[in-house]
Amino acid sequence: MRCDNALNYCMLVIAKKITLTFLLIALIITGFVIGIRSCLSRYDERSALPPVLYFKNDSIAILFSLVKFSKTTSYSTKGGFTNKSISNHYFSQTNNAFTGEKIAVSEIEEVKAIKHFPEGVMGAAGNNA
Repeated sequence: MRCDNALNYCMLVIAKKITLTFLLIALIITGFVIGIRSCLSRYDERSALPPVLYFKNDSIAILFSLVKFSKTTSYSTKGGFTNKSISNHYFSQTNNAFTGEKIAVSEIEEVKAIKHFPEGVMGAAGNNA
């Protein structure tokens, strides 16, 4: 009986050490990824693409726009110039025209299927963009 208890104790200690080792490795990797992403995020760009549509009814005025978000995937700086690789994401966004508060945002899917995105024509008919 004493050998079984000692063996169970040793197995428990080994299992705890292995679990702690994997947890520590996961924390180090997560910290590394977050650190790299924080360095890259300073080169991210977000901008509204013209034209911006203006809608108004009795109680509220709304701005509708297409928003381009360029997420930096890598960059290098040499001689005062910064070269960066980006991936573009496009969103349709509505804002309150008076306060600028964001009302709704939805990502436009399947952008890669369109060769010249965004298309150059955007207009309004009634209360629809």
